[in-house]
Amino acid sequence: MAKALTKSQIAASVAEKSGITKKQAGEILEFIADLAYKNAKNSFTLPGLGKLVLVNRTLSKAAALGTEFAAAGNLVVCGYPELADLSGQFDLVINATSASLRGELPPVPANAFRGAALAYELAYGKGLTPFLQAARAAGVPNLADGVGMLVEQAAEAFTWWRGVRPQTAPLIAQMTVPLI
Repeated sequence: MAKALTKSQIAASVAEKSGITKKQAGEILEFIADLAYKNAKNSFTLPGLGKLVLVNRTLSKAAALGTEFAAAGNLVVCGYPELADLSGQFDLVINATSASLRGELPPVPANAFRGAALAYELAYGKGLTPFLQAARAAGVPNLADGVGMLVEQAAEAFTWWRGVRPQTAPLIAQMTVPLI
């Protein structure tokens, strides 16, 4: 798995790209982080930065979801055929369909994975789902399945019923199979 950039590395990149000092870039990052923290309860976003692309095999369903969540930020809705035109723009590609439960690949164009750092499959099982196989074949360096989400959801239910939050990391480690 690729190592995350440090604050210093991010500040250096921002400084180089924008022609300011690394110290100034670090101060800007601190200001943005502080602003985000203070406004998190209001669903803090940076307008125009980052976008969520919601794809559905039925464009009308995607459009309805887009309308429902439009206030959340920069949201693009489309069908699978239009997804090919957006290729190379995604850092993260998530499969939230039931296709993998049937051993099928949703109609995601292979170029949708171009440049992605992570492919995340909400389904889980032993080994790679067709979606994760396609992501690996397209060169996505990091793959993850839904085991962690399953365990964390169970932990939330357990906490709600019992008032005690269980340790989840050991269970996730025990349940996770290598995605090879």
